[in-house]
Amino acid sequence: MALVSLVIYGVLLIAVVFIVAMLSMGGNNNTSVSSENSFYSENEAIKILGISKEALKTMVSEEILRKYNNDGNTVFRKEDIEELSRNHKN
Repeated sequence: MALVSLVIYGVLLIAVVFIVAMLSMGGNNNTSVSSENSFYSENEAIKILGISKEALKTMVSEEILRKYNNDGNTVFRKEDIEELSRNHKN
Protein backbone atom coordinates (compact mmCIF):
# COMPACT_ATOMS: atom_id res chain seq x y z
CA MET A 1 0.00 0.00 0.00
CA ALA A 2 2.84 2.40 0.83
CA LEU A 3 4.44 1.70 -2.56
CA VAL A 4 1.19 2.55 -4.38
CA SER A 5 0.90 5.81 -2.46
CA LEU A 6 4.50 6.67 -3.29
CA VAL A 7 3.93 6.02 -7.01
CA ILE A 8 0.77 8.14 -7.03
CA TYR A 9 2.61 10.94 -5.23
CA GLY A 10 5.43 10.76 -7.79
CA VAL A 11 3.05 10.93 -10.74
CA LEU A 12 1.20 13.89 -9.25
CA LEU A 13 4.49 15.68 -8.55
CA ILE A 14 5.63 15.18 -12.14
CA ALA A 15 2.28 16.49 -13.43
CA VAL A 16 2.53 19.63 -11.27
CA VAL A 17 6.12 20.29 -12.38
CA PHE A 18 5.10 19.88 -16.03
CA ILE A 19 2.15 22.28 -15.68
CA VAL A 20 4.27 24.90 -13.92
CA ALA A 21 6.95 24.60 -16.62
CA MET A 22 4.39 25.03 -19.41
CA LEU A 23 2.85 28.06 -17.73
CA SER A 24 6.23 29.71 -17.19
CA MET A 25 7.12 29.18 -20.86
CA GLY A 26 4.00 31.01 -21.93
CA GLY A 27 2.34 27.99 -23.50
CA ASN A 28 2.18 28.98 -27.16
CA ASN A 29 4.73 31.78 -26.96
CA ASN A 30 1.95 34.35 -27.13
CA THR A 31 1.44 36.44 -24.00
CA SER A 32 -1.05 39.24 -23.48
CA VAL A 33 0.26 42.69 -22.60
CA SER A 34 -1.28 45.85 -21.26
CA SER A 35 1.31 48.58 -21.89
CA GLU A 36 1.86 49.80 -25.45
CA ASN A 37 4.82 52.09 -24.70
CA SER A 38 7.38 49.32 -24.34
CA PHE A 39 6.37 47.33 -27.42
CA TYR A 40 6.84 47.47 -31.17
CA SER A 41 4.19 46.34 -33.64
CA GLU A 42 4.97 43.49 -36.01
CA ASN A 43 5.60 45.94 -38.87
CA GLU A 44 7.86 48.12 -36.72
CA ALA A 45 9.89 45.06 -35.66
CA ILE A 46 10.28 43.97 -39.28
CA LYS A 47 11.45 47.44 -40.31
CA ILE A 48 13.89 47.84 -37.40
CA LEU A 49 15.40 44.39 -37.87
CA GLY A 50 15.44 44.71 -41.66
CA ILE A 51 13.94 41.26 -42.14
CA SER A 52 10.90 39.74 -43.83
CA LYS A 53 7.67 38.77 -42.10
CA GLU A 54 8.55 35.12 -42.70
CA ALA A 55 11.96 35.60 -41.03
CA LEU A 56 10.24 37.20 -38.03
CA LYS A 57 7.83 34.25 -37.77
CA THR A 58 10.79 31.87 -37.94
CA MET A 59 12.51 33.70 -35.10
CA VAL A 60 9.34 33.32 -33.01
CA SER A 61 8.91 29.62 -33.86
CA GLU A 62 12.57 28.94 -33.05
CA GLU A 63 12.12 30.84 -29.75
CA ILE A 64 14.74 33.43 -30.65
CA LEU A 65 12.10 36.10 -30.15
CA ARG A 66 8.94 36.08 -28.06
CA LYS A 67 5.72 37.59 -29.35
CA TYR A 68 3.00 39.14 -27.21
CA ASN A 69 -0.65 39.94 -27.77
CA ASN A 70 -2.04 43.45 -27.34
CA ASP A 71 -5.78 43.58 -28.07
CA GLY A 72 -5.47 40.99 -30.82
CA ASN A 73 -2.34 42.54 -32.35
CA THR A 74 1.05 40.86 -32.31
CA VAL A 75 3.69 43.01 -30.61
CA PHE A 76 7.30 42.55 -29.50
CA ARG A 77 9.18 44.01 -26.54
CA LYS A 78 11.24 47.03 -27.60
CA GLU A 79 14.12 45.75 -25.48
CA ASP A 80 14.17 42.42 -27.36
CA ILE A 81 13.98 44.03 -30.82
CA GLU A 82 16.66 46.60 -30.02
CA GLU A 83 19.00 43.92 -28.64
CA LEU A 84 18.51 41.78 -31.75
CA SER A 85 19.10 44.83 -33.93
CA ARG A 86 22.37 45.63 -32.14
CA ASN A 87 23.55 42.03 -32.41
CA HIS A 88 22.54 41.85 -36.08
CA LYS A 89 24.63 44.93 -36.92
CA ASN A 90 27.76 43.55 -35.20
